[in-house]
Amino acid sequence: MWLSVLLPSLLLVAVAQVSWQERQHDLKRALQHTLDLVHEHALRTFDTYALVAGQANEIIRGLTDEEVRAQEKDLNERLARLAVPLPQIQDIWLIDAAAQPLAAGMVYPVPPISLKDRQYFRVHTPQPRPPYVSELLRGRVVDVSFFQISWRLRAADGPFSGVLAVSVQPDYYREFHGRVARETGLAIALMRDDGAVLVSTAGAGDADGTADRRSAALVAPFRDSPDSGLVKLSALQAGAEELVGYRSIAGYPVKVVAAAPTAAVFGEWLLAMAGYLAIGIPATAGLFFLSLTALRQTESQARALLQLEAEAKRREAAESALRQVQKMEAVGRLTGGVAHDFNNLLTVIIGNLDMLMRRLGPNDARARRSASLAKEGAIRASLLTQRLLAFSRQQPLAPKRVDIDGLISGMSDLTRRTLGETIQVEAETQSALWSVDVDPNQLENAILNLAVNARDAMPGGGRLTIRARNQTVSEQGHHADDPPPGDWVLVEVCDTGVGIPEDIQPKVFEPFFTTKPHGQGTGLGLSQVYGFIKQSGGHVRLVSSAGKGTIVRLYLPRARGEAQLPDAPPVPLPLPGRPDPEKRRVVLVVEDEPTVRSFSVEAFRELGFEVLEAGDAASALQVLVNRTGPIDLLFSDIGLPGTDGRTLAHQSLAQRPRLRVLLTSGYAHQIERDPGMDDFELLPKPFTADELAQRLGPLFARPTEPEAARSG
Repeated sequence: MWLSVLLPSLLLVAVAQVSWQERQHDLKRALQHTLDLVHEHALRTFDTYALVAGQANEIIRGLTDEEVRAQEKDLNERLARLAVPLPQIQDIWLIDAAAQPLAAGMVYPVPPISLKDRQYFRVHTPQPRPPYVSELLRGRVVDVSFFQISWRLRAADGPFSGVLAVSVQPDYYREFHGRVARETGLAIALMRDDGAVLVSTAGAGDADGTADRRSAALVAPFRDSPDSGLVKLSALQAGAEELVGYRSIAGYPVKVVAAAPTAAVFGEWLLAMAGYLAIGIPATAGLFFLSLTALRQTESQARALLQLEAEAKRREAAESALRQVQKMEAVGRLTGGVAHDFNNLLTVIIGNLDMLMRRLGPNDARARRSASLAKEGAIRASLLTQRLLAFSRQQPLAPKRVDIDGLISGMSDLTRRTLGETIQVEAETQSALWSVDVDPNQLENAILNLAVNARDAMPGGGRLTIRARNQTVSEQGHHADDPPPGDWVLVEVCDTGVGIPEDIQPKVFEPFFTTKPHGQGTGLGLSQVYGFIKQSGGHVRLVSSAGKGTIVRLYLPRARGEAQLPDAPPVPLPLPGRPDPEKRRVVLVVEDEPTVRSFSVEAFRELGFEVLEAGDAASALQVLVNRTGPIDLLFSDIGLPGTDGRTLAHQSLAQRPRLRVLLTSGYAHQIERDPGMDDFELLPKPFTADELAQRLGPLFARPTEPEAARSG
């Protein structure tokens, strides 16, 4: 008889324990998932601040305070171009050693105020230190809330010459955290290591000061376990208990925090146990054995369900990757058309505003300022089209003759600032390195991308080595990624991190594949490096093993032919209003867009040209046939109805071999060309009259083929 009571009681205790542990596990899993999401977001944005600060520092490198003040307007515009595209940045400030603002991105001119009382300035005066994050501040120039991230200007061993500060908008984080909080029901905050709250959601505290007490209670865990932690805090809200998780943002005294009340979990557990008690108390020994049988069946079904769920997750991941590829292809097609239309419009807007500003007299200050602001807005719009093309990976490469030694040396400071003080960065290059023909900006991005991946593989610090040497391959290797025989410049990025297991190394260059935890990587970084190197005619090889670090080898083909000569000085052209009839050149402008054609015609007339115009290739060829006098230059859009601009150029040269050709286009893929296709000068849209004149100088300085043949 006692067995009929004991067995249901033991079963009830076991079920209660399992149920409680499951609910605790679910709570911790939800908390960790939320921390993954907000930590990844914060980490990427703080990396962005460091990159922006590095670019701003490069802008003023070598300038004295007096030179900075003298160039304040130009620096204001350049800093604005860094800040405006990033919604999380309020402004960028340059502050001299006397705590006086020198320049800013969103304020011109800067007011004569003193910032000596600001802690983000004072902390840098005694000696060099890592980036400092201020408490939440109120602006003195613009009445907004922000917190400041500041860096000491000059190298670590140089004299103190001021502070560079990036003002961060807390509303940017508050909006993102609010969306996450509404979906998860958790409280989210951004805190300094001393417990100061920078940003918090509405649920992170209330009028009784809960958020302040929570932040004060977290100071000790922050100190004992600085990187991450999961703690329980009691008696914050009338004895309630919270489970609080936090993670540190590498390189900054800031942590993301997420909190969840345990009372709701306890209530759900009690409600579930009440149902168990209602059934378990009157249970008999027979019911117990029947329940045991049912439990075994349930376990079998649960295992089958887990297998189905795992298969469904794998299928969902594959479908998600396919959708991402399709989306990127659609975005690529869309951005090409959008960029073309925008570039045509912006050519007209920027070009005519530029000519309008030339013609405004010194007494038209207000009109000149209005035109200048309009031109600045149009230039920002042109930068938007470039960002669209970069996002869709349609940005054309601009290969140049590059000295790898100089490139690696030039980006060493940026690499050190990006990786932080825990990573030791070394550069080793061989003397007399061969030159390569490659896009230097894309190569810098590839090396920096590999360096950031290496940093993530060394969470506790380590050593990153960037090596470059000449290598001649005499025979084909056995590895699929070995380069074919030939001369190569080998760039190696080596780290002492956790390494990559051998079984997953064949997948690392696949799009969307990542070895990082969920939410901490997109899986696109290495695939972009791989695609760029392949597009440049090179090869990529990865060598790694678990626990022994990773080496990524970039093989770049040795440049052939003579080194590129510097651009010839522009040939003087007749100035507007003072044409020289004896030297007056004739240009044929071919453009199907009437407004762009009208601007181009006006720009050439400003430069003293006699202008002929046509709306398509057929009309242009007719002009070439009917014109009895000379035509010095063909200026044509590449994307013409019917016959394209390149074909028109070849047909025109067949009629007039001495004709010079300058092509233009708003399509990125039309500006980019295959090596050996032709050597026509290319001018991307949008362009101004000054940019047009700069291209014409070298073009007219170079002899045409018949002239070169005679001189030879």
